Amino acid sequence: MITTTYKCDRCGHEQNKPDQMWDIMLCFRHHENSEMRLNIYSGDRKAIWCRECVKLFPTIASFAPNPAEGKSAPTLEETIREIIREEVDAATGRGA
Repeated sequence: MITTTYKCDRCGHEQNKPDQMWDIMLCFRHHENSEMRLNIYSGDRKAIWCRECVKLFPTIASFAPNPAEGKSAPTLEETIREIIREEVDAATGRGA
């Protein structure tokens, strides 16, 4: 079996779960020009940080979902569908 190990470019933490690592880039845009993206580290390699390093920067962490927390809150559409399903079941006697 082949195991890939991911190493945080900031603190050096190593793990084998890619969903707990984040690509870090610097992005800027002038109002008249297209967006520019640069790796914050020199060279051609990707800059990746572990979840703990991302948490140290609240601006980044606010956009970083935590896959370990499970499913997110239901969307409005899912909530409406569930209410309709419950009402139909109650009206037809299929509900418990």
